[in-house]
Amino acid sequence: MTRTRITLLTAMIAATALSFAGATGTAANSSISNTGTFTYVDDNGTPQTVNSTPVTITVAQVAGVNIAVDGTVATPGQTVYGAPGSTVYLTYTVTNTGNGSDTVNLTTQNGAGAALSGVTYFYDTALTQPVTGNAVSLAADQSKTVYAAYTVPGNAVGGAGVYITPVGTSAFNTAVVDSNNVGLISPTKVHTVTVSTDNSVTATTPGSVTGAHTLKNTGNTPIASGDVTLVGTVNDTNAILATVSYTVSSGASSGAASANATTALNNYLTSVGPLAAGQSVTVTTTYTTAAGKTIGQTATDALKGYFVQASTASDTYGTTASNATTGTDTLTLVGGIANVTKTADNCGTDVTCATPTLNTTTGKPGDYIRYTIKVANSGSSALKKPIIQDTLNTNLLYVKATSTFSQTGAGIQAVYSSDNTTYTATAPTTLTSGGTLYVGLNTTGGSVKPTSADTLNAGANFTVVIVTQIK
Repeated sequence: MTRTRITLLTAMIAATALSFAGATGTAANSSISNTGTFTYVDDNGTPQTVNSTPVTITVAQVAGVNIAVDGTVATPGQTVYGAPGSTVYLTYTVTNTGNGSDTVNLTTQNGAGAALSGVTYFYDTALTQPVTGNAVSLAADQSKTVYAAYTVPGNAVGGAGVYITPVGTSAFNTAVVDSNNVGLISPTKVHTVTVSTDNSVTATTPGSVTGAHTLKNTGNTPIASGDVTLVGTVNDTNAILATVSYTVSSGASSGAASANATTALNNYLTSVGPLAAGQSVTVTTTYTTAAGKTIGQTATDALKGYFVQASTASDTYGTTASNATTGTDTLTLVGGIANVTKTADNCGTDVTCATPTLNTTTGKPGDYIRYTIKVANSGSSALKKPIIQDTLNTNLLYVKATSTFSQTGAGIQAVYSSDNTTYTATAPTTLTSGGTLYVGLNTTGGSVKPTSADTLNAGANFTVVIVTQIK
């Protein structure tokens, strides 16, 4: 019998495979071969080697998808600002972390996990190379950068962002999904404002008049107190203005008036609340004129609103002091100018004055003298509370009085009084020696004493004729 002496037993495994190919390991379809080897020394002292039958394993494909940058609704991985109407993009890296070639199919969700339309994927920042079919083909361990493009709606409210979540699904194994990639595209807060309406207004001296302008929030974000500077630049070389004040209102809501336009606006916004995008308020300027100024003099007030803040990535301030629109009031002083004339005609002994001596300067006792008093308003505005009065000389006897006027309108009439208190529609038949006759023009109706509401309009005239007799 032959004896065999085992001097060495070694199990050797020889593996032939590709090197590890990233996070998932050996590349798909790689072959791993193992052969067992036994060595010994036989009885003759000769080393011997015996190999086992080779064993081969083929590596299966394992899918893996990763999209970065990760993010959540609470903490978006990236935030990009875009002006309304512009197209902006989020940047993502899509990586095949599997061990074989795969296609990552992209879909998009909103912040609530529902499908989101309007997002298009590209391979370049110029957005000229679309990701065809939203399918990104990748070799094992390969990465590609994609850009999720979105057009901000033209009517987007500033700061009202859209959450965009690219979802990557492996085509090889649809159960492998990466969806924790929330990014945010936020409409830029656009801050713009306009001030409109030019006014031509008139005022008496002294007097008061207002000019109204519209301040509109033309941006996409509310305007709060302190946001807008509102400045009225007054040019008043003749100092016809005693005071200028501003009031901001909308409907029944109003802020406190102020001599400073910005303060007036802030008073409104503090009281009523921010001015929403697209909304308007009325800025009313009240001008109080000084007394004794020359009719025809003018003053102007240029009112403009603007922002002084500097633009940032999230806030664009488009209306500045250099490009603000302006609403301008031009104020002109107007006033009635009374031209008063009085003439005397000698009617002799004819009380009807059929053939008088006009513009007489002489008369004898018993002659009838006809006085004509005429007021013509040659100014640019009405004369208020128009009353002609004449105190008779004690050497004259009052006979009668009549009046005429050129002004037209319903209810206009002359009214008469001997005491400047009680007025009637008919002239008195008697007047005490040395008494005064008052003749007013009532334009608002009623046989009463004229008030400031009654006027002799510009261009109109009012005439009173009094017939007397020399004692």
